[in-house]
Amino acid sequence: MINFNTVIPRKHTNCIKYDFQKEYFGTTNLQPLWIADMDFATPPFITKAMKKRLNHPIYAYTKPNQKFYDAIIYWMKKQHQWKIQKKDILHSNSVVASLSATVEAFSDIGDEVIIQPPIYPPFFSCVTQNNRTLVTNPLKIKNGQYRIDFKDLKNKITKKTKLLLLCSPHNPTGRVWNTKELKKLVKICDKHNIIIVSDEIHADLTYGKKHIPIAKISKNAANITVTLNSCGKSFNLPGITLSYVICQNQHLRERLQSVLKTRILNETNIF
Repeated sequence: MINFNTVIPRKHTNCIKYDFQKEYFGTTNLQPLWIADMDFATPPFITKAMKKRLNHPIYAYTKPNQKFYDAIIYWMKKQHQWKIQKKDILHSNSVVASLSATVEAFSDIGDEVIIQPPIYPPFFSCVTQNNRTLVTNPLKIKNGQYRIDFKDLKNKITKKTKLLLLCSPHNPTGRVWNTKELKKLVKICDKHNIIIVSDEIHADLTYGKKHIPIAKISKNAANITVTLNSCGKSFNLPGITLSYVICQNQHLRERLQSVLKTRILNETNIF
């Protein structure tokens, strides 16, 4: 078991959170609340598995085996009551890398991509660095809660709008979108032929309200959604740089796989 009362020194371990504060902010007199890794130990069963692999002295090129896919399929069914298949799963280096790859795969230079700020900063750069047009659909606060502004969303959509980058659960507001909100979002995007790319890396870190994968809302949702996820947040493993993509639409999956291969993002970490 993890002892959540144990303070683990992290300085001088080459971690961005503590050792690169001066580089990023010009001072070290800060509490590092700006980056999403935890100061709790990685679970012992993961450390044990890594040590077992380390006992073999050769760390060569590798690729996911059947257990990799089985673990994802099992986890989605057990935790989120979402039935997926091996063929639906792709793997990549990170969720951010996948996010950028989806922008390239599903839009052309100059096309519009919608994001919903306040949002995790790479959502901005993954659009602009791919030379797409950034369109913001800011969340609005109502009764002390961040909500999607559907009226503004509809007004922002044009014939050039190809993608909506969803953060679910939302980072940094903490909103766990409910079924009604997700259904409404799917209906709008499906009507306008907009692909939803859903970053669900925080799916397992909800309190009280359960996360709902948007792709399981309906057949239409599954057809227009590309889901990005990783074990990095749930089990505090962001430094391992491994993520996966779930896409039940074969055409979209093949387009994304082509970009991942072109960018050499479909190689994996030996752990």
